[in-house]
Amino acid sequence: GTDFFERIWEKMIDKAFGIEDKDQYFPRTRWLLEYGPNKTKTPLQPDTIMIYNGKFYVLDAKLYRYGYSGNPDHLPNGPDINKQITYGEYLEKYKGVDTGSLFNAFIMPYNMADNPFKLTSFVGNIGEAVGDWRYNRKYYERIQGVVMDTRYLMYHYSGKPIKEKVALAECIEAVLGRAAITSTGED
Repeated sequence: GTDFFERIWEKMIDKAFGIEDKDQYFPRTRWLLEYGPNKTKTPLQPDTIMIYNGKFYVLDAKLYRYGYSGNPDHLPNGPDINKQITYGEYLEKYKGVDTGSLFNAFIMPYNMADNPFKLTSFVGNIGEAVGDWRYNRKYYERIQGVVMDTRYLMYHYSGKPIKEKVALAECIEAVLGRAAITSTGED
């Protein structure tokens, strides 16, 4: 057992779907000081970058209870949403990734055999998160909420199986079939 399963969850998602050299996609920061030497700070680090079929998927593995509870209070909050948007914006503006090929997703655990959504696949899309301060016209600005069966991932995370990558990509690309967001604001 472990008291830090969130780290294991992140590592499994990264091992199953991530690329080896993801650090080239980290937005970096530094202080330019008037007094003393300049200081480089720790970059923002997405959990995983998956590249499949010429498309980029920024994946944030979140060990949140939503997949088990169905309670919206158990979803990622504003700072997590804004961080995902920042990753997408960085890849678009500084790495030249086309916005039509750039997607964002939170990957959360759930139990395929017993879940509040009645999903029967090892992976499912439960909605999307957006920033009300943006127009949300780009796919990466609409962070897809994805649940993944914990047991399935534990048995299939090694070896980067293509079938699972295809299923995850299709699940994230559900945004392509959703209507455009026409306004920002409160619920």
